[in-house]
Amino acid sequence: MTEENESRGQGSGEVAWNSLVAESSVFSGPIQQAIGRAVLDPQFRDQLFRDPEAASAGRNLDEQDLRWLAMLDRRLFDAVVSDLEKELAHGLEREDRVAELIRQEARGWARSLEGILDNDEDLEADTGAAEEPGS
Repeated sequence: MTEENESRGQGSGEVAWNSLVAESSVFSGPIQQAIGRAVLDPQFRDQLFRDPEAASAGRNLDEQDLRWLAMLDRRLFDAVVSDLEKELAHGLEREDRVAELIRQEARGWARSLEGILDNDEDLEADTGAAEEPGS
């Protein structure tokens, strides 16, 4: 990790990912699909790095795409995938915490409403009892 990247808090995976994203507009749709599948599917990723041509068979990749795939650095690619998995896990944990806070708040509101309804029933009972003797 370079000093510049350290000062921005970027790991090698994040730097590689940012570089990949910046260059992705020049890639064909088929190569973007192959890279996306490699990110999501570890077995395909292994195959892609072992034999890019075989892994990309039937994907309409041109010679330039195949050369680019052959130049991918497995270590950096794995770092990118690891960073993405961590971000996803962190996002899901955060989402779970928010959902739990919402459930807790809803339970609190339900208890408050039950208390209000109980008080209303008590008031109605008191009002009804006070009216009965004078009827």
